[in-house]
Parts: sequence; structure tokens; C-alpha cells
Amino acid sequence: MSRQDEIKELIRVYSRRLQRLKVQKAEYGISVDPKIPNEIEDIESELKQLKAELGRLKPSEVGTLRNFPTIFHNLPRPDHERFVGRREELKQIRNLLLPRTRHFVVTIDGVGGIGKTALALEVAYSYLRYYDQLPEEQQFDAIIWTTAKQTLLTSEGIIRRAQPLRTLDDIYSTIAITLEREDLTRAHPQKQDDLFRRVLAKMRTLLVIDNLETVDDERVLSFIREVPEPSKIIVTTRHRLDIAYPIRLTGMTRADALNLIAGKANQKGVTLKKDEAQRLYRRTGGVPLAIVWSLAQIGFGYSVDTILDRLGQPSSDITKFCFEETMNYVRGKPAYKLLIPLLWFSPNASRETLGYVAGLPELDRDDGLVELEKLSLINRIPVEFDHGNELRFGLPSLVKLYVKEEMVTLPDNFLRLLLENFSQWLAPAKDFRGLYWGWEDLTIDEYLGDTVLSFLDHLLMLIVHQANKEDRDDKFSDYLTIEFLQFIYYAILFLKSTGRRSEALALATQGCDIATLQANHQISAWLEIGIGWILAQQDRIDDALEHLNRGKNFYQSIDDRSGVELSNCYIGQALRRAKRHPEAERVIRDALEEASSQEVRSLAEFELGKLSRDRKHLQSAYEHHITAYSAIKLTTKWRSKMLTLAIGGNLGGLALELGRYDEAKTICREVLHDLETHVEVETKKWVRSATNLSSKLYLWLAIAEERLKEFEMASLHAHHALELSEVLEDQIGTNEASRLIKKISNQWKIQ
Repeated sequence: MSRQDEIKELIRVYSRRLQRLKVQKAEYGISVDPKIPNEIEDIESELKQLKAELGRLKPSEVGTLRNFPTIFHNLPRPDHERFVGRREELKQIRNLLLPRTRHFVVTIDGVGGIGKTALALEVAYSYLRYYDQLPEEQQFDAIIWTTAKQTLLTSEGIIRRAQPLRTLDDIYSTIAITLEREDLTRAHPQKQDDLFRRVLAKMRTLLVIDNLETVDDERVLSFIREVPEPSKIIVTTRHRLDIAYPIRLTGMTRADALNLIAGKANQKGVTLKKDEAQRLYRRTGGVPLAIVWSLAQIGFGYSVDTILDRLGQPSSDITKFCFEETMNYVRGKPAYKLLIPLLWFSPNASRETLGYVAGLPELDRDDGLVELEKLSLINRIPVEFDHGNELRFGLPSLVKLYVKEEMVTLPDNFLRLLLENFSQWLAPAKDFRGLYWGWEDLTIDEYLGDTVLSFLDHLLMLIVHQANKEDRDDKFSDYLTIEFLQFIYYAILFLKSTGRRSEALALATQGCDIATLQANHQISAWLEIGIGWILAQQDRIDDALEHLNRGKNFYQSIDDRSGVELSNCYIGQALRRAKRHPEAERVIRDALEEASSQEVRSLAEFELGKLSRDRKHLQSAYEHHITAYSAIKLTTKWRSKMLTLAIGGNLGGLALELGRYDEAKTICREVLHDLETHVEVETKKWVRSATNLSSKLYLWLAIAEERLKEFEMASLHAHHALELSEVLEDQIGTNEASRLIKKISNQWKIQ
């Protein structure tokens, strides 16, 4: 045996002997045999010398040191090769476990599968791994693991665990066995509480109680509350406790989740494309167990799509393991009524709003939210507003999948009550009904828009489910489709305003199918025109014309003259984009001649102006824009201000091209003033068309001022244009603004 092996063996033997002596000293207190403290002192001195000698040996002489110090512990082997993520939580828990803190109990809570057990085990192992590097006062003399987990989720299904912890006596037994002091459990039951507290008071111990929610012994909570200093307890639970410092786990960050996916995929021999890994992350919401389970199933040969579909099914093993018991617990309670509104709101909602939609009194509402939070079924989300912070509530991603599947199984009368309340809350969006397809309405609210989209998604799910039910209620089915069509206007204009035209196209197509079933020609016409307009913007002209003419026919069938006239304007616009100029002019002039309102007249003149501009007839284009601008400013009938701004913006650009710099400057300033007046700064961030128009107007204004040698203002406005182009990620606009800034700078210096 080499000297280093001899030293390591001596350290192991002395360390074990030292721990046993410390346990005896802790048990007997002041009555301990005087020889024991002396022997402890001698062994500590000897250990110090041995470690010093070992440290002086060269690395090559030392070889591979043992992994962990010889201290009392019964930690199970981790079920992962490498712990991923949770760096902030690890740091926070270690800080809470420092001797100087007054936090003696730390709880790690969250939904099933979120990684509570893995995190607690990593914390415990870190005290073994870095034992020799820790200051003596931070070291634990014993690390004891107890678990009440009754089931485990494996790749082959849910299995029952043998001998889970159930009572305080089970905890005492585990402590005694780990400390090699089985005699403690043979003491009189009335003396055991005191004996174990004395041991924990004299011997710094880290006790982990895993899965506390399945323990059915109130004495355990009393034991946890009264844990003596300097020992500490970590509790993992799906139900938040009020006796400890809580660490709430939510889904892993995107980076950590993708790291976990890559590692587990490699381990299972699974090859995932980049987009498949991203979809798995989004579907699981970063829940580690769901990720691991999914990859195990894919490793067995299931397709990615099959497993992603299974994740939300109540009958799947992963869903049962994570939620079945908890959901059964809340059924029939106020908390359960809150789950569906939480599902519909995107991405969160206030307590007042949730209570209104659920139809709950204030006390029941608050009790329900508290219960859902204790069960880790909701997240508290502080949201910052101009008036200050507001606490909101949202569902974790995997919970959302479960509740979505649960929704379709609910009784029709229960759902209808919630739907009616939700529809009433969304009244501003329902009232936002325009007869005709038009420009963006800048009063659209982003939060309301996202919520309407979420609501329609779930309404569509209910509509499909009702259609496939053998015992469906036709009245309820009709109610669902009517609700869907009432909100589709707002949803599509919101998507159009935010530049999400492909989503708007898909939703409008679904809406057309539903409107046809309802024989609602007014909505069908609006949707067909909307589909045609979007397709024209994508230069799919033949498809666009098919839908635009279909919309026009619907308007003719209900004798809607204005609808027919507007349809002709959009048909002409599509033909113009296809450079079929003679046809475009004929159709638009027909609309202009038949125009029954200032709105149609201004839109037709606007389209004729753009047609003249495309033909390089700038003076004619300018005159048509002047007429359109004058006409649209006379009316307040249309909700949208964006058409007025767009016509004015184009007019400013044409004045600039014609060399009318003073006029261009005046028009651009007027339109910018209108834009700033009618569009709040926050709204401009997400209404892309408003930001795009601002960028162009500032650029044209700067060009006009540069030509008029007003270099200071030109420089200021050119920089505004540059900033907005960068926000839009518009490389052409960025380059134009940059070149103009350089030109202005050079001329300014010469002057």
C-alpha cells in the first residue's frame, strides 16, 4: 500500500470514529463520559495532520481521491448523469441553509414533475461534494434522505414504490439507521421526541423530506416546525406550506430546457431536429419530467408528433402522474371554477377579472386562488403598468394542456355560464364590429387582442368537440358558433395590425367555414374580402381575385351597395399589384362613379392615385391623393384613422418627388402630428404599420429639410427615421437613413 492510500484509509477510519463520538456526545450532553470530548479533540488533531500531509503530496502521488467524505448519509443515487439548470435556486437554497440564517426549513414546491426531488438531491449532494472546501461551521455532520413518494413515472408507466414514508416514526427510523443508532428507536415512545431533538441539536444535520403532501401524520408538521438549531430541513411538496421559506419551481428556462433535451436525447440515442427540440420545449413548458418522459417514448420508436399530442391527454401516464390526484382534489370547489377562465386568458388575468368570469363571490374567489397556488397549479405574476405593479395569475404550460383537455368534458350548462361571463367581459371586442374590411384600427388593445385569440382557439376546440358528440345539444352548438363569429372581426384586425398576416389568413378561412354553416352572408363577405386582401399582399393574385369576387357576390346577395363598391376597390388594388393597369383602372373608376359615401370615394381616389404613381404619372397621382385626403378628412364614420394617415403619408412622399419641399414638409409634419395624437407610444410598438409609416414620414421630412438647407432639423428627423427602421429590422430603411445622416453631416460642415 502506498503512503497516499494509507493516509486516505486512516482519514476514512478516523472520520467514522469521530462521527460516532460526536453522536454520543450529543446524546448524553453534560453527562457524557469526559474521555469522549478528549478523544474527539485528539482525532480532530490527527485528521488535520493527515490532511495536511496528503495535501503536500504531488498530484501524481495522490491518485484519484474518494468522491465524498465519510459522513453519515443515505442519499440515493441520482437518476441523471448531470444536473442541468436551476442555478439561481441552488444558490438561494444554499444561502438559506447557512448557519447564521434564521430559516431552519426550506420548502421546494411546484407541480408534479417540475424537478423538486432532483433539486433537493443536488443540494444534498453538493454538501458531500464540496465538504472539504466548506468552512467548518457550514459542514453538515449528517445528511439524511426520507421520501414519502408513493409512485414513480418510468418510461414503461407508473409504478408503486415499496415502503414509502408515512409517519413520524418512519422518519425517526431512517434517522436512527443512517446514524447507526438503532437503539434510539427502542427508547420509550414518550421519550423519542426529546431524544431525536437532542441529537439534531448537537449534531448539524440536513434532513430532506421528499413528497410531504402524501404524508398522513400531523406530528410530522410539528416535528418540522420545531427542528432545533443548527440542523436544517428541506421539504419537497406539491402543496405550499406556511411553515417554511418557499422556493417555487416553474418550468426551466429555454436555454436550460434545450440543454436537458440535447443531453437526454443523446443518452437515449434519439436524433431531434432543431425545430422538434423547440416544439418539445414549448409543449412541455420546460417541465423536466415531461421532457425526460417524452424522449424516452421517442426512444422506444414513437414519433415526435405522437408524443407531443399525448402530453396533454388526461389518460397519458405523464398527465396522470403530474395532475390527476391534484385535479381530483379541487373538483367541486371554487378553485376548480377558476381553472377554465385562467385557461382562456392570455397570458394572465387579475383576481377581479377571474372572479367575475367564474361567477364567484370575493371570498370564494380568493380562497380558490390561494388553494390553486398552494397546489402549484397557478403562478403569481407581477405585471408592471403605468399606474404601478399589479399581481396577476396564470397557468403553467403543462397545466394549461391538461385543463384544455378537461374543458371539453365539462357539462354544457357549466361551460355556458363561464362563456357568457367571459363574453360579457370581452364586450369591447364584441362591440368592435365593422361592416367592411378596412385599415387597422389603432384603438385595438394588445392584451385584449391576445385574449380574444386565446378565447377563439378554445371556442373552436369546443365547436369541433360538439360536432363529434352523438348526444350534442344543437342550441349549445349554435351558441358556440355565434360567439366565435362575433369576436372574429377583432381577432383578425388585431393579427393584421401586428403583421401576423398568415395567422389572420388561417383564422379567416376557419371563420368562412363556420359562417357558411350559419348562412351568415354578411360575415362571409367580410371574411372573403379580408382573405382576398391578404392574398393580394402576398402577390397570390389569382387566389386573391377568387376570394374578392366571392366576397362581392355575398354583398350582392344581401343587396349591400357599399360592400359591393368597396369590393371593387380591393379587386382593383389586386389587379394593380399584378400590373394589370387597364383592368384595375376600369374597376376602380366603376367604384368611384357608383360611390355612395365619402369613405368609398376616398378609397377609390387613393387607389387611382397609387395606380398613377405606378405608371410614373406623378402629377396625376398627386391630384388623386389630394382629393382622397380632402374627402377622408371630412368624415368620422370609419373607426379607422389609419387610412387618413396612409393617404397623407403618400401625399407627403409625392410632394417630395415633385420637388415641392415646403409642401412635403408641411404635409409630413401634419400627418406625424396626427399619428402621435391618435397612436399612443405603447401601441406603436406593436402596430407595425404605424411604426412603418412614422419611419417613412421622418425620412421624407428629413429629406425635404435637407433640400431646404435646414440641416439641424433634418439631422434630428433622420436619426428618428434610423431608430424606427432599426426597431422594424428594415435594412433598406436603415441604409437610406444612414446615408442621409452622412450627407446632412457633410453639408452642414461645409455651411
